[in-house]
Amino acid sequence: MSVKDERHDKAVPSGDGAVLRIVGDSGARHEPRPLATRDAWRLTVGGEVAEPRVLSLDELLALEPEPIEVTHDITCVSAAKIAPGGGLVRFGGVRFQTLADLVAPRPWPGGGELGPSVELISRAPATVGPRGERHHTFMPLADCLDPASGVLLAATLDGEPLPYANGGPLRSVVGPAFFFYKAIKWLEEIRFVHRPLEECRGTWEEYSGYHVRARVDLNERFEPRMHRIVAVDAGEDDAPPADTLELIPADRWAEVFEEMQARRDLSRLSAAQLHKMFGA
Repeated sequence: MSVKDERHDKAVPSGDGAVLRIVGDSGARHEPRPLATRDAWRLTVGGEVAEPRVLSLDELLALEPEPIEVTHDITCVSAAKIAPGGGLVRFGGVRFQTLADLVAPRPWPGGGELGPSVELISRAPATVGPRGERHHTFMPLADCLDPASGVLLAATLDGEPLPYANGGPLRSVVGPAFFFYKAIKWLEEIRFVHRPLEECRGTWEEYSGYHVRARVDLNERFEPRMHRIVAVDAGEDDAPPADTLELIPADRWAEVFEEMQARRDLSRLSAAQLHKMFGA
């Protein structure tokens, strides 16, 4: 789930008649669609681990002796109601702890409160930011492993295979302690990285100003971000087009905005949460 997009705002029935509302990318515009069949789906797990793996969906689900199911509500950063009546949702799959035990993350050499981070990467292209970039997010490893609200690698919804529009055949799910934009549909890759969270931003965090940690109880929703588009690469051969962006530090927001406004060149400015940069 991601930021609300009225073009893709629709309801999808799950196996027992419940309905999950699609907020963001429904997959309707994927090329190809589906991105891959269930049998062809692979999850690549690597980075700072002793035992990197590439797992089929069946191999992944076999890591749990018994199916793991979690039932909780979903908190959307945009306040959209995901489940009918704001009710509970039941996902089934594999605990992140189980996957971590398999690949054995290398010891974290740094300090800090949160330790290393985990990057969760979709097979789908991002709907914000430079063209050609896959949708992704980062979470602290400690949050992924949290017993109450940590990550579940989900393949079922209400006991049935996860619908494609809801991120099937495989997605990550976060518990009620986190806003649900931290959950990644069409999950294809997981990387363990030796960088603190403050140095890591996914697509929604970098280009739409979403908070990097997303804790519900602290109302961690948005953080302003500004970029200037400095070049546009049309791409060669089969390579997708890509934009080159320059991140503007906070102490230059006003200067850059006024400069580009004076040049009537605001089309090359990407600003998330602009109202928070300069006040209401």
